[in-house]
Amino acid sequence: MNGRELIDQICLLGARERGQFDQEFQYDLVYSAINRAISEVNRLFPVKKTIQLIHYPIRPKAYHKGITLHRGGEDTVFNASDIKSLAFAVSGTGECTVIAEGCPGVISEKWQDALQFKNIALIIKNKIPEYAGGEVTVTFTGDHNYMISDVSFYGATESDLAEDVHVWSNWIGYDLKSKKYAGGNFLGFASLPIRFYESNLNQPTDYRIDGSTVYLPVEKEGVYTVEYYVRTPEVKEGDLEAELDIDFRLHDIVALRAAYYVYLVIDDEVAAQCNNEYQRNLSLVMTTMPKVETPKKFRDVRGW
Repeated sequence: MNGRELIDQICLLGARERGQFDQEFQYDLVYSAINRAISEVNRLFPVKKTIQLIHYPIRPKAYHKGITLHRGGEDTVFNASDIKSLAFAVSGTGECTVIAEGCPGVISEKWQDALQFKNIALIIKNKIPEYAGGEVTVTFTGDHNYMISDVSFYGATESDLAEDVHVWSNWIGYDLKSKKYAGGNFLGFASLPIRFYESNLNQPTDYRIDGSTVYLPVEKEGVYTVEYYVRTPEVKEGDLEAELDIDFRLHDIVALRAAYYVYLVIDDEVAAQCNNEYQRNLSLVMTTMPKVETPKKFRDVRGW
């Protein structure tokens, strides 16, 4: 079912022709009702998908472990040579510039009010195409004191995406909310991570979870499989032909719940009928579809 078919079904539930429906309702109300209904049903019966995390971290060519205090008004400088990317974490308000030897290009980055350490990654070969190796100078500036942590210089990159360049530490984090991993539609974890390495498959105990991010130890390489619940994208004007990522068994109750919210504005009788039918169908669906189960053994990031 797509967005257009869902609206057609809402018309039928209210015994309206499409022309009459278009005259009675503003479509911002219709889309709001549809997305509210989808969200409610999706929380009860979310779609489950699997993502693979390819965990073979590239070790840095140069690494400045620990925290360095930048003093306001002064320059804090780090140097490296023949690198392709760098990453660091900062806490506070400041900025930095990256200058590559013999190249006119300059990379600059600013950040404000980072209450906790915020990871920043820069890929030199993308920002300064003329750079072919040689000395690179990273200068941290700013009028405020702030902290710089774990400046990591890499001689290779996994890809051309900054999100693939991590600050080097004992743990590497993979945020499933990013578009790379779950298309930006991550709702929650559905299973514990499974690790595959050198023909061995096991459920590791040395991982951490913080919100939507899985932290894996750098020493435990391998391919990690994680199941997650999907947040269904919103129905929007101009994109009504896109298929809704909802189990076919839930199509009827989504339509009934959306119709309830739509007709509640002007037709209490139709709204009540839709709600009664929704409750009846929901009870039937609950007997045939598995309920959401959240794993209880996640190792939370608090406790490191």
